[in-house]
Amino acid sequence: FFYPAATVSFVYSELFDASFMDFGKLRFNYAEVGNDAPMQRLQNVYSLGTPFGGNTLASAPNTGFNANLLPENTRSLELGFENKFFKDRLGADLTFYRSNTFNQILAVRPSTASGTYFQYVNAGDIQNQGIELQLYGNIVKKGDFRWDARLNWAMNRNKVISLTDDLTTYQLASVQGGITIEATVGEPYGVIKGSNFVYHEGEPI
Repeated sequence: FFYPAATVSFVYSELFDASFMDFGKLRFNYAEVGNDAPMQRLQNVYSLGTPFGGNTLASAPNTGFNANLLPENTRSLELGFENKFFKDRLGADLTFYRSNTFNQILAVRPSTASGTYFQYVNAGDIQNQGIELQLYGNIVKKGDFRWDARLNWAMNRNKVISLTDDLTTYQLASVQGGITIEATVGEPYGVIKGSNFVYHEGEPI
């Protein structure tokens, strides 16, 4: 499967002469990343068991595979600014990004009439977007000694945009105590959910 990438940059510090700015660049990136399904998930086959009474036994899988599966795809956009000042003694790199993952390969619960517990399908649109800021500077520069410091700050917001037409919640895991980890439309991916007591005047009922 095909997944391209491209980068365009513009060094705007070349347009003017500023004594305090040594370098200034604007960049724009677009990239796609593909991912395939686990092996042997396209065709349903019978599993042969131990013969009984001279008769061959076979069983159908409890998960339905799918010959029409498409590869997963993540599309990312990134806009960044990079600047250096005062003979490279101070610098800043600011990045805005957004990535969406489509056609995720999930094993969902179909109708019981299908004869399987799970069915592999392409589903989902998961979005990540955020900001990354990096500040760096040369604190000490004397002779052969140089001391540089960097400060990083980042913020990411994650959201499930869609699953399938008739699925709004997909359970990722279930752990002890009735706790589940879920992907629900409109919420962040991997929200941990559970139950609690009903309280009256601060005390559980």
